[in-house]
Amino acid sequence: MRSVIWTTFEIAINIFQGFAFCFYSYKYLNKGKFKSFIFSSGTVFSLILAAVITFFNYITIFEHFWALLYSAIIFIYAMMKLNGTIANKAFSAIIPIFIMIISSAFITNFFSVLFGIPFESILSGESIPRMLTLVSAQLIIVYLQMVSLKILNKGENNSSLNVQEWIIILSLLGISILISAVLNFISLEGVSKRGHYFVVLIFFGVLLVNIMILYIVSNLSRANNVRHENQLLKLRQEYNQQYISSANAEYEVIRRIRHDFKDNISAVYRLVEEDRKQEALKYMKEYLAELAEKEVFIKTNNPVVNAVINSKLSAAKSYGINIVCICISDFSGIADLDLCSLLSNILDNAISACKSCLPESKRIYMNISADEYKYDFCVKNTISTSVLKNNPKLLTDKRNKKEHGLGVKIIKSIAEKYEGKVDFYEESDEFCCRVILKKGID
Repeated sequence: MRSVIWTTFEIAINIFQGFAFCFYSYKYLNKGKFKSFIFSSGTVFSLILAAVITFFNYITIFEHFWALLYSAIIFIYAMMKLNGTIANKAFSAIIPIFIMIISSAFITNFFSVLFGIPFESILSGESIPRMLTLVSAQLIIVYLQMVSLKILNKGENNSSLNVQEWIIILSLLGISILISAVLNFISLEGVSKRGHYFVVLIFFGVLLVNIMILYIVSNLSRANNVRHENQLLKLRQEYNQQYISSANAEYEVIRRIRHDFKDNISAVYRLVEEDRKQEALKYMKEYLAELAEKEVFIKTNNPVVNAVINSKLSAAKSYGINIVCICISDFSGIADLDLCSLLSNILDNAISACKSCLPESKRIYMNISADEYKYDFCVKNTISTSVLKNNPKLLTDKRNKKEHGLGVKIIKSIAEKYEGKVDFYEESDEFCCRVILKKGID
């Protein structure tokens, strides 16, 4: 009976670990709540992981490097179901297992010294000290997972770390796991009581060093994010200052042409009145062509939006692109700088793609709408070939990749700033860019 109760207890611990490790990856990558994790594929993978942990606990005293299989299961779960880069998914799969190995080894050695019980007995016996060791280890694992998530989340999921930084970080974690494994082998071989004290101290030191590594990861990520944002901001400001200046000048020309409409009609009237019909027809033809090129597509309460959209769509029309534009009037809550960057980059991409289409199929459809909670920017343009199939990451094909490759990044950064989202997709012969920006974001 005692054996059945003990087996049930250990299986319960293993199930707890399976859920704790998978939820760590889910929380790190998706930042969701436990309830949504439970009712997703997380439950299935947690139970699979718990079964694998139970199997290895049955065939070995301490997993050591076999624990990498646990990381592999978590990594598969992250790759199939969670967001983030491959490096982030690998990191989220390694960290909880690393915490488990270090915590379990530290607590086991600590209680071995505390109770004066051989290390192997703590690992395999059915005793109160082993029960205390298991419970204490789980508490420390959960605590360290919470601490590490709190530290790492300040770094915004560390998506800005470069390859070299990831290699160094993962190598340090690997070295720590190696040190822990060696120390456990030493403990299993049998050491003096004094030697056990040193083992416990070394484990404690390894634990502290890796907490410092987590802080370094977070700080590196924040520093890289700030540097990248500064580069984007500098380029956006330079571009927007030049563009707003030229767009406003062009928009003023449009207004002046419309204002002079009466004078031009009067001139035509006089030519017709003087029976100079050919000159009148020529004059009207030139004037209508100029009006078509300088067409006013929208008139909103925001002069920046007016300048950007009217000048961009006027340029598009000069390339023979058919235009449909539906737009709201009010853009309160969105900074002019962000509006200019967002609209100009979306329309630049649309115009560039349309240029390569057949003349009869060139068209751009733009619809900007809003409701109580959000703004919705939707721009569709015809394409000659599939963009997402040939270029799924939407990388620039321009020579100056450092400068021109920022268009999509700028669009995504603006959506992130307003807690919205960006979606690129294709419908038939059209490429679609849809940006959602939440209202009420400071």
